[in-house]
Amino acid sequence: MNFDRVARPYRHLERLVYGGALQAARVAHLDVIEGRARVLLIGDGDGRFLRALVERAPAASVDVVEASGRMIELARQELPEGCEVRFHHLPLASYAPEGQFDFIVSHFFLDCFDEAGIAAVVDRVGAWLRPGGCWLISDFQLPRMGWMRRFRARVLLRVMYSFFRLAAGLDTVRLVDPDRYLDAAGFRLESRETSNGDFLRADRWRR
Repeated sequence: MNFDRVARPYRHLERLVYGGALQAARVAHLDVIEGRARVLLIGDGDGRFLRALVERAPAASVDVVEASGRMIELARQELPEGCEVRFHHLPLASYAPEGQFDFIVSHFFLDCFDEAGIAAVVDRVGAWLRPGGCWLISDFQLPRMGWMRRFRARVLLRVMYSFFRLAAGLDTVRLVDPDRYLDAAGFRLESRETSNGDFLRADRWRR
């Protein structure tokens, strides 16, 4: 899985299909991060959330784990001058942090994994979060009600997974709900905001 090929056009594709809805989901719980919090961003992409974060909490200590070098290049361009962020250009499975974080953030990341992959990510990442810390997650979901909403969501998901399978080598072929894996790992859902016809959700989980 390598998102280098889609790094530059990704922002335009996202806006074409969703307008500003995905970015709104990313920043839905941003206001809980403040002060000198230690924050880990996983698969941050082109840096739009990162910029919002450093503007909201300039004193925060921020690490970014991103497997795409081109995404990191774009993210660096988003940073205000003089801002210090530690970028780690490697897959999540190869990252070994020192100490724990107050916040972990993963936006539209877990949808890249099947059941076994999500279980492994939750188990691995959960150990990096301090007791009482929060994991902010935004992602897609199948709407709970309305056959038209569910039909639209299924069509969009099929198109997205087909596109990223060809463009980025994505192995996953369907969306997996991560809730039960987070529950099993000791996380408690504190807040969930839904949008775009219940197709997008922004969660705040606390361990």
